[in-house]
Formats: sequence, structure tokens, C-alpha cells
Amino acid sequence: MKKVNKGKIFRRSLLLLLIVLTAGIYFSNKFVKTKGFDSISDFTSNYWQNKSLAENVEPEVLELFTSEEDFNFLKEKREIALDRGIQINEGESYVPCKLLGVTEDTLSGEMRLKGHMTDHLEGDKWSFRIKLESGTYKEMYRFSLQNPATRSYANEWLYHELLKHEGIIALKYDFIRLKLNDKDLGIYAIEEHFGQHVPLGNDRPNGAILRWNPELYWDWRINEMGGNYYDNQNGEYQNTFVEPYDRGTVRKDSSLLATYLIGAEKLEGFRRGKYKTSDIFDVELMAKFHAIVDLIGGHHSLDWSDIKFFYNQETGKIEPVGYESFSVRETVAIAGQRQPVTEALVNLDYHNQLFSDSIFYAAYIKELRRICNVEYFESFQQKINVDLNKKLGILAHEFAYIKFSYEPYFDNIEKIKNILDLPKPLHAFVENKTADSVLISVAPVSDFPIVIHSVIFKDDEEVKLNEAVLIPPKPRNTFSQYYYFSVHHSAKKIKNLRLKVSIPGGENFEIEVSDFPSFNFELDRNVGSESSDSILNLLSQNTYVFNHQQITISETVVIEKGKELKLYPGQEITLLDGGQLIIKGSLKSLGTEENPVRFNLLGSDKLLINNADFIAVNTLFTDGKKGAITVFNSQVALNNCTFVNQTSELFQAQESDFEFLRCKSDMVETWINANKSELVFNDCYAFNGEEMIKANNSVIKMKESEVSHFKKVATLDHISTFLTWGCSFLENEVFAELNNASFGRFITTTIDSKNGVGFKIDEGSFSKKKSTYDLYKSTTNLKAEVL
Repeated sequence: MKKVNKGKIFRRSLLLLLIVLTAGIYFSNKFVKTKGFDSISDFTSNYWQNKSLAENVEPEVLELFTSEEDFNFLKEKREIALDRGIQINEGESYVPCKLLGVTEDTLSGEMRLKGHMTDHLEGDKWSFRIKLESGTYKEMYRFSLQNPATRSYANEWLYHELLKHEGIIALKYDFIRLKLNDKDLGIYAIEEHFGQHVPLGNDRPNGAILRWNPELYWDWRINEMGGNYYDNQNGEYQNTFVEPYDRGTVRKDSSLLATYLIGAEKLEGFRRGKYKTSDIFDVELMAKFHAIVDLIGGHHSLDWSDIKFFYNQETGKIEPVGYESFSVRETVAIAGQRQPVTEALVNLDYHNQLFSDSIFYAAYIKELRRICNVEYFESFQQKINVDLNKKLGILAHEFAYIKFSYEPYFDNIEKIKNILDLPKPLHAFVENKTADSVLISVAPVSDFPIVIHSVIFKDDEEVKLNEAVLIPPKPRNTFSQYYYFSVHHSAKKIKNLRLKVSIPGGENFEIEVSDFPSFNFELDRNVGSESSDSILNLLSQNTYVFNHQQITISETVVIEKGKELKLYPGQEITLLDGGQLIIKGSLKSLGTEENPVRFNLLGSDKLLINNADFIAVNTLFTDGKKGAITVFNSQVALNNCTFVNQTSELFQAQESDFEFLRCKSDMVETWINANKSELVFNDCYAFNGEEMIKANNSVIKMKESEVSHFKKVATLDHISTFLTWGCSFLENEVFAELNNASFGRFITTTIDSKNGVGFKIDEGSFSKKKSTYDLYKSTTNLKAEVL
């Protein structure tokens, strides 16, 4: 028999063992790196460190009891949810339960399964929603119990600590050991749910917590997850409505119901474009909230179907409520970078509308720079370290292998700093120059709005603009749009210009201005050549601009057919006696909310629109005393315009179409005197005047508008029609006078006055047909009089 070589076998066994160990270490290292560890050594060190923390703290135990029958009911609900891949609590979902905590007081309540996604239902660690019938547990009568993994372990606790640190409404969030019918389910996260204990625990007055109802959104998600894709709009933001949490409590409490109604009106008004962000929201708290979300990378929580609000009756403002941060994740874009394809779509998206307000945007960038800062976060880290170690110790009783690290937060701070450090926010060009002024065009190239503060000339003369010019961000998937502004100067040479600009609320940049005109295809190559009228510049073959920020017109200026006059933010046009601006082509007055175009209508001739188009956005018309803007056979669209101090008729219209959108007035004698024209008013507000509308053989359509304190709202003559939907006419001496077969139909409209007349109606007419009116689902306390 051949002798066995034991040494050889030993050496081969040792070699095989080394190979297995090496492979094991290699693949173990590879695996733990997917879990956020640097190596198997890092994993081991982290595990024993967590175990040592666990030795210093014992988790509080909460015992939960329900009957076997009710438990089986929940089990069936779970199986249905797992089968379709998503959980929707339809019909009766709650079952009776009892709770026993450290106080040894038994509490009665109801419980159901909780969470939309099936990670809340995996294994034995199901998620539950608890409602107590009386009493509280940890000062809460509504709360959730869930696997800490569903909220990223200690990261969710840190998120709520950040919110508290900044005075933002946060939820109570902690970790306990849960027993269900004496079965130990291990460590659970306990999360406060929305009830009146939330504002109380955050030093706020009683008030309703609000959200956009997500019912149709989740119905759409169910279909999508089931592979059923339908071309419909059910799950969109435009189809939701505002509702309160804890509806039973709100319904029974008149003061809570009042806060819901006020908050709902504000949010709905915001959604429809009636209010901007700074009108209804607490700007400072909203700015801090979004800066914190940027820091933690929790942008998924900003979806309209997830966000929560609180109406604070003491401040009259709506505040954010922190919930489900989805953190910590990498920040590759900040919340304020979200921009629409076109400005027309702003109010169709909650976030784009929120950030379209420059007041809020500047506050947001300011808070972003403060909060997303290394020194800030290091200070916060020191503040929470002791409490964080206690939370990690409780988690380590079951999850000692989970790594918590501050590193992702510091990584996001660096990324946000780089995002704000724009390589170049816009291009700038000298389009035209005179001895005392220069016309500059700019083309935005970033996701951010940009404020232009001043122009710096070669000899370092810095000329600050009378009002800073706000340039909107460039919408994605579009070519740059050019914006123009002019500045007066005393420089000897206009070369090597620079612009001082910034993101609102951010640090200044200096941008070089090209000495050459832009390559905008709309521009004529003879840019800068003046027209026969010295106050105009021929910007292109068909487009004129005024060459100064402030323009005084004391003679006749004509824009011929086929030509266009553009007015830009901050320009002020004053028409004196003998001064007339005649538009036979097109007039576009393109102001912004911060920098409106202004017409001072001081003269008697004023503005004539003749077979032309007139578009005015964010334009102020003021001080008209002697005449009106005269319009013949033209199309007029006015958006967000303001009319003040007009002691005569503002518009005289003949065979023209007018659209007034979100326009408002104060101290205007008459908005319009129209003949054979169509007038559309949408979301307008008129206050204090003589007679708002005079109509002859014309049609008036008015939606969701308010007119108050006029001597008369409208006079209709010669087969005119007045139609209203959802309007309010308050404290007017006379609502409407109808003559010569005119007709009024007023739908869901309020007509109310203490001392007024509703309708004055003629007995007969040239057509032998009486004037009539119809009230449909409308209310009025006023009578009709026969003329």
C-alpha cells in the first residue's frame, strides 16, 4: 500500500482554506460596501460600537392586544395588499385594540394596517396606525408603529430634530420595543400622526392640519402598478382638493372647522393663481423647510400628494409640517431648480408655483446658504450627539449591523455649494449705445432666476439700476430668450462692461458684457440705428424698443402695421398733452411683478390701438384725467394689470375683443366703454369707482371676480349681454341697468348691498322686447326697479 503523505495533505488543505478565506473576505467586503461600509473591518467595528451603545439603554416596551378574530381580519387585509402590490385602506379597516405601556394604564383604541407600499407588510414586522378612544400615549392619541427600516432608521429621527431646531412643526419620533398579543416583534419606530396633539406639541394654537387629497393619485398608482396604463388626468395636481386630517375632531369643533375653511381657501386660491407664495405661506418657515429637505436629499417628500400644512390662526399664514423625509439621499438638484417648460404652466405644478414668487425665492436661497453649511451642521451635530447615541443604542438591540453616518449630509453640503456656484448665469450683450445710455440684452442659461443689480463700466464706475431687474430662469428644453434693459451713465467709453448679478438671496457674480450685439436671430444686423423718432430704437427689422428706462411722450409716435413695440420690466411711459402713441401693428408691455411697466396717462390724447394687437402683462396704468385708451377693431389681452387714479374712462372700445385676467383697480371712474365688443373678465377685482362697465351691443363675461363700492357696476344698452359665474358684487349703489332688449344671466353669484338697487330695467325698447335677467343659484338682497 502506498504511504499517505500527511504533510502534503496538510499543505494543500491549508492552501484551500486560505483561498476560501480570501474569497470570503473579498466577497464580504464587496457585500458590505453595498450597505455603506468601507470594508468588513469597518462593518465589524460599527457592529461592536452599536452593541456597546445598546448596553447603556433599555428600550421602552409597548404591549398591543387584539382578538384572534380581529388579527385574522388584519391578516386578510395584508394578503390582499401583498397580492396587488400596494395597500389601500378601503371600507372598514380598523379593529378594536388595547395598549399597555410603562405607566401600566390600559388604553382602548383602534388599529389598522398602515402604509401604501408593501415594505410596511413584510415578514412579521407589519406597520400599524393607532387611534386612541380616550387618553394619550406619549402625549399622542394618533400615531404609527412601523419597522425602523421603512424610515431609514435614525435618519428620520435626525430629520425631525432638524425641523425642531429651526422652529418648524415636527412630529414626535422615537424607538420602542413592541409586543403584539405577547409576541415580541422587536424594535419599532413610533411616529406621531396628525391630530391636535401635533400643534400643541409644537407650541402652536389649535388649528387644522391640511393636505391635498391624494385619493385619485393613489387610484392611478394602483392601475399603473398593475400594468394598466390609461390616458387620463385623474391623478394630477389640478384634480385634487384641500381636506383636513382628523376630520371627526375638526367637524365637531367650530374653531377648528373655521381654521380649516380659511386654510383651504388660501391653498385653493394659491393653486388657482389668485395668491402667490408670500401672500399665504409663512415665508421664513417655508424657506427653512425646503433648505432642510435639500440638506437631507429628501426631495421625494415634496410631491404634492405627500406634503402637509398647518394654518396658524395667530399669524394668518400656512406653515409646513415635516413628514416622511425619505432621507438621507444624495442631492443632485435643489428644490428651487424645478422650472416649467413655459411660464404659462407655472400654476399647474405646486412646486413651480411655490418658487415663482421672488420674495420666497430670495428667502429660500438665504436659508439654504445658512443651513447647508459645514459650520452650521457641525454645531447641530454636537447638539444632538448624546440623544442620537441613545437612539442608536435602542436600535442596536435588533439592528446593530446598521451603520449611521454624518458623511452623506456633509457630502450634500458640498454638492449644494457647487450647485449655487454657477459657472455663468446668463450671457450679456451691448445692443445699442448713445452718449448717455446703453441698451443691454441678457439671455439666461441656468435653472435659477437672476437679479441684475448694477452695470460696472471700464473705469469702475458702477451704475446701480433704479430697480433691480429680475430675469426668469431658462425653461428646460428651450432656446434662451433675450431680455432688454437700459441704463444711463456718464462714462467716457462704453467698453468692457460688467454686470453685477445674483441669484435672489445669494452671493453676487460679475458677468462680462460682450461689446458685440447678440446673435439673437430676431435682431437686425443694423442694431442701434435710430428710427425717425429719436426716442425709439429699431431693435430688428420689425421690432422697436424705447432707448431709456423713463420715456416722456409729448408728440406723436407711430408704430406702423407689421411693426411691434416692446416695453420691458421697469420702463415708465409718460404721455403728456399733445403726446400720442399710435399702435397700428403690435404693442407688448412685458413687466414683472417686481418691475411692472408703468403708463402715466397725463395727456388728453394718450394711447390709440387701431387694428392692432395689445398685450400687457404686469403693467400699471395710472393718473388718467382727460381721456382714455382708445381701441378700434383690435385684440387686447391684459394679465395681472393694475388701474389706479383714473378720473375718466380708461378704455373706449369699438368692435374689439378684451380679456382681463387677474386685473385690479382702485379709484377708477370707468374701466371700459364698449361698443360692439366682447369683454371677458377672469379673477379680477375692482374697488371704488363711478361705473365700471358701459356696454352698447356688446357681450360681457365675468368669472370669479369681485366688484365693490361703485355707484353702478354696469349699464347695458342695445341688445347687450352680461354673464357672470362665481362673482361677488358688494356694496354697490346700483348693480346693473338694462336697456333696449339687453339680458343678464348671473350664475352662483352674490349681489349684496346695505343701501342699493339690484337692477334697473326699461319697460320697452326699440325692438319691442323687454330687457330681462336671470339669477341661477345666486343670492341677492336687492330689488329690481323699472325705468
